[in-house]
Order: sequence, then structure tokens, then C-alpha cells
Amino acid sequence: NETQVQWGITLYKTIGMTVAKEFVNPEDEGFKIYEGVVTDAFQDPGENIFNVLYSDGENEEYNDEELKTWMDLYEQEQKKSMNKSSQKKRIKAVSSKLTSVKNTKKQRLEKQ
Repeated sequence: NETQVQWGITLYKTIGMTVAKEFVNPEDEGFKIYEGVVTDAFQDPGENIFNVLYSDGENEEYNDEELKTWMDLYEQEQKKSMNKSSQKKRIKAVSSKLTSVKNTKKQRLEKQ
């Protein structure tokens, strides 16, 4: 049955997938992003339901649309993290180059 095959593909693609969601942080009433993993899925009449276990031990269930939202947020957070890492590397490289130029200039002045 094609429906069963599609459901099997959905399970294969989603079980174990990491997502992220913003929750209210009880400590300061701000928002905190928690990562979670899709641990289970089942079909409810008319929709797929996915269970997500978050890093703080909480579980939540989402339909396809909701799960897609939290998958997208996780991807955005990963990109931000990579951009920050790349930016730090570029700053370090430029700083290193400036130090090298300063040292070369200092050596030239000392030789004069």
C-alpha cells in the first residue's frame, strides 16, 4: 500500500531528528531555546503526530506543520552558531596578521 510506504519514509526521515523550540525561561521570564529529538511518531486520523523529547526531560507532541517549524528553528540556530564560529576565526586571523605586521614594523625600526 502506497500510504504505508509513505508513512515508513516519514518515520525513517524524522525519528532521531533534532529540533529546537523556544520556551519561557522560568528563571527570568525571558525565552530559552531547548533542543529536542523526535523519539516516536504515530498516525492520528487525518494527521501525523511526532513525540519530541527535549534536553530538559520534557516531552511534547506535534503535527507535521508544528514539527517543521521547530526543525526550521533548529537549522536557523545551527547557522547562527556556525556564523559566530566563522566570525571568531576571521577575527583571530586578522588579529594574528596585525600582530605579525606590527612585529615586522617594530623589527625594522629597531634595525634603524
